[in-house]
Amino acid sequence: MFTLVIAAAFAGLAAWLLAEAIRRRSAIPLLALAGGVITCVQEPMLDVLGHVYFPANLPGPSFTAFGRPMPYFIPLAYGFYAGAGSYAVYRLLAAGTSRRRLLALALCVELVDVVFELPWTAQDIYAYYSAQPLEVLGFPLWWVPLNGNAPLIGGLVLYLGLPRVAGAWRALAAAAPPVGWGISYGSSAWPIFVAMNSGAPAGVRWLAAFATIGLAALVGWAVIGIGTRSARQSLPAVASPAGERSAAAVAAATTAAVAD
Repeated sequence: MFTLVIAAAFAGLAAWLLAEAIRRRSAIPLLALAGGVITCVQEPMLDVLGHVYFPANLPGPSFTAFGRPMPYFIPLAYGFYAGAGSYAVYRLLAAGTSRRRLLALALCVELVDVVFELPWTAQDIYAYYSAQPLEVLGFPLWWVPLNGNAPLIGGLVLYLGLPRVAGAWRALAAAAPPVGWGISYGSSAWPIFVAMNSGAPAGVRWLAAFATIGLAALVGWAVIGIGTRSARQSLPAVASPAGERSAAAVAAATTAAVAD
């Protein structure tokens, strides 16, 4: 059942990205989707460090690394979460979004993470083991901001990187989601990962979990600030003789910014 739910979500968002690719005559949406699927190769490493276990009775494996077999739904989940999420952030930035809208999208991405995980961890479909801090129905909430930051960073990488490459080099767009995932965990997960893998007592683990959440909040806020500031700067201020921006000029600048 869980695999079917993930497959349905993947199919829906893959259809949206395909429609975007056709409408914009651009390969970027599909490259983002492919990059999301590629990001799943980081999952076994994170499972070892973060103490996650997928039982052998789940459909799969799609691949095995670090001694951990990955169920079939793992590449699909990363495809829609990391891939489509990064692309959605990229489109908002390209449209000159506000800090508030980008923050709202980040919170929605985090909510999706909770909604998808809680029902299944509560039923022991898979497990976060070794008495993790902030656990609710089997899901440790310190994972949420890490997962939420990853598409934010991936989208920012797309937005800042694509104008700097041309031709076949634009295929590097597929690297944005895995880079975003790696930066999110590399920048913020180390306190809890070290605490959980060093035999630290429960109190230290809780402090490490809050340290990870704090770091993730700082990283997320910084990414939102950099993204929105860059988006504003990419829209030129075209002034009328009276010194006011022309509505037609603003519209033209916005149209140019959102075009691939």
